[in-house]
Amino acid sequence: MTVIKRNGTEVPYDTNKVSVAIYKAMVEIYNDDADKELADCYASFITSYINHTVKSGKVSVEHIQDIVEDVLMGRDKKLARAYIRYRHKRELVRDARTNLDYEIFSLKDGTSEEVINNANKDGKKIQTLKPMISDVTIIDQAKRFFVPERILKHHEKEIYIHDMNYLGLPFFNCMLVNWQDCFENGMVIGEAPIEEPKSFETAIALLSQIAAHVSSNCYGGITFPQLVKGLCKYAKKSLEKYKAFDEGYVIPDKLEEFAWMQLEKEIKNGMQSLEYEVQTLTNARGEVPFITIELDTIDLDAPEEDQKIQHMIVTAMLNQRIAGLTGGVTPVFPKIVFELKKGNNLSPEDKYYDVFKLAVKCSSLRLYPDYLMYDKIVEVTGSYKPPMSCRSFLPKLEVNGKEYMYGFNLGVCSVNLPRLAILADHNEEKFYELLKEYLDMASEFLLMRRELLVNVKAKQAPILYMYGAVARLDPEETIEKLLFKDRSTISLGYVGVHNALIALYGESFNTNRDMVEKGIKMVQFMKDYAQKKKDETNIGFSLYSTPAEVLATKFCRSDVAEFGVIEGVNDKGYYENSFHYPSDESIIAFDKVDLESNMSKLATGGAIQYVEYPSMVHNPEALEKTITYAYDKCHYFGVNVSSDRCFCCNYVGEMETVEDTTNKFRCPQCGNEDNSKMSVIRRLCG
Repeated sequence: MTVIKRNGTEVPYDTNKVSVAIYKAMVEIYNDDADKELADCYASFITSYINHTVKSGKVSVEHIQDIVEDVLMGRDKKLARAYIRYRHKRELVRDARTNLDYEIFSLKDGTSEEVINNANKDGKKIQTLKPMISDVTIIDQAKRFFVPERILKHHEKEIYIHDMNYLGLPFFNCMLVNWQDCFENGMVIGEAPIEEPKSFETAIALLSQIAAHVSSNCYGGITFPQLVKGLCKYAKKSLEKYKAFDEGYVIPDKLEEFAWMQLEKEIKNGMQSLEYEVQTLTNARGEVPFITIELDTIDLDAPEEDQKIQHMIVTAMLNQRIAGLTGGVTPVFPKIVFELKKGNNLSPEDKYYDVFKLAVKCSSLRLYPDYLMYDKIVEVTGSYKPPMSCRSFLPKLEVNGKEYMYGFNLGVCSVNLPRLAILADHNEEKFYELLKEYLDMASEFLLMRRELLVNVKAKQAPILYMYGAVARLDPEETIEKLLFKDRSTISLGYVGVHNALIALYGESFNTNRDMVEKGIKMVQFMKDYAQKKKDETNIGFSLYSTPAEVLATKFCRSDVAEFGVIEGVNDKGYYENSFHYPSDESIIAFDKVDLESNMSKLATGGAIQYVEYPSMVHNPEALEKTITYAYDKCHYFGVNVSSDRCFCCNYVGEMETVEDTTNKFRCPQCGNEDNSKMSVIRRLCG
């Protein structure tokens, strides 16, 4: 007799295994009175029964166990029930390294890709292990209870459900934090009532507390907009405090000078504190909060004293970032975005052009800031706002004639354009039919996700909904009225325009510039779809150029497994981000800006363009020219530069890659290969 195991393999039948299983069940209920000979007797009888009834000569493990249960139930019900319990325990043990348990074990032993794919959650640290186990547990439940099977079977294939580790929980994605409302109207953090700050120093300390609490109540990044203008009033309070010093301590005619010197020192120290406090924060989700701060333009209509203070604030933040952390390490957070505006800081004739020059120097040394092109943002989105952390933008938000600066995003679901192009088999009409089908599916899921939030009450996240970060609602009031297009967005993302063009037409815009029009058509189709859904539902559907550094690999891996390697489409092991030019091919920076801007402006719910340079530490002028050129072309722009540091010889530039790996580097000046003695920062993007 042959036994068919659960994995399909075949082994000879063994009576002793049946006897051992029965005896273990006996021990559970009879302890020392368990009878091994009786167990052998039962096993012999069962073996004879199987040989007599199974004519094929093959029997499955499950069938054997069913027969054992039936035989024991007719002779010793207590023993039969013990055997059933034993069988169940064995099933649990057998499945211990499958599905959820496998994910948990792989997190514990550090083999899961989730350990390294999140820039603000270090999976190697003990403090993040529990939150990451929580993540995979929630994902497991979400797949079983919240995502319909007909949608789930397309996840990681035609579509991707982002942030499933928060599905079913009362969290939204990313947001612009109305920190000024929190300050001006008071708030409660924990159990502590907090009134408006009376100094710049206190305001900075409270910003980090707001960051920790707000980021604990949403799962995406958070942006503090208008930091320069907003902090000015608290710096003025500090200035007045210094001006009021007793003349016995300061020479009267030096009091004004003294006050400004003390304010400058307080602002400098405050920005250093903010930088370090953000670096050392860990929120309730086990993460360093993904915080973005906007360095907005200095208000030209403000009194000269206010403009002077605002200039102090913005230059102090940039100089602090230029200095870096202790030892010259480049901070990852907070991310800095810098508002560029004609007539304010863009050109040499502008009053605050010096601030732009300092920002460029900072970018050459520390990668950030990224640049917000004021006029283009207004053109693309309808009004000026910074992004909600990474690249998600809000449209013009207006209720009863009142425009809102602040809002949030409910979540993202992305479509896999290259896969749809492969499935279309060079048929453009079929491609757009498939694109419509899976945009419908993604939209259906996003509406489900939104529905899970409609009954959330303000008291569940007071800092968000009661104390001004998002709104000021009554404790028992639900947040449903905030989930419409006038206060929030919900995003349809996409991956791989370049790869999809090759799959569909055999070429892309890297070899044929005429293919740009085909790329525009794809993105325009998705934009029109999102706008139509927004009009139909009154819900803030928007098109989002997905930051897909990990997803681009997941999608590609899935497609290779199903369709094989297709030259030019999935042969690199990853797809390109959204509309981006192939990341492994050289192109003149100005040409890249021109080409991509045709598509980036269509993704009104979120997009960023980048160019990549080697070390620009000694050539910031070229960097400035590139950024200035991009001003009229794209609304959100970043520069990827190499500004690595060797702590052995103080070299600043680009480290050499050792043995073509991505995590081992060498200093070209002194030969240092100890990565713990160098700072290497790379931003993975298109």
